[in-house]
Amino acid sequence: MDVRIASAVVKLVLNSVTKAAIPPDSASLVYQSLDKIPTLEVAVFGSITPADVESTASTFMASRGSFFFGSPEGAAFRNWSIATVAGPIVWTQNATSPLVVRDTTLDSTTTISRTFNTIADAIAGNNARGLGLANITTTFTNTKDFSP
Repeated sequence: MDVRIASAVVKLVLNSVTKAAIPPDSASLVYQSLDKIPTLEVAVFGSITPADVESTASTFMASRGSFFFGSPEGAAFRNWSIATVAGPIVWTQNATSPLVVRDTTLDSTTTISRTFNTIADAIAGNNARGLGLANITTTFTNTKDFSP
């Protein structure tokens, strides 16, 4: 890897220790070099309990192109994050998205819960084939749920 890219990654990681981590700007060297940066691995020694977790983050879609948002696995993640950890989930389109949706409650009347449940019903009924990320992003754009 280019030394300039490695240095930019280190600066990004070190800056995220003192403030909320945000994706790199699309004009940054890190963003433009994502395909050249190898996977970073972190080792944690000891136990991580729910009290150690402040928030969680996930993309709406799994890497294989299927829904995580609305899936049974997504429901378990959402329930654990909100009910057990008592912290928000930051849902995003992808790892470099500047806008996110913050999921803070399992209340079924919220836009995020209604959208999650609509996707879940489509998945359970094997009717999710015509749905995609654009359906979710359009909903949250129209309801102004996306924020930096």
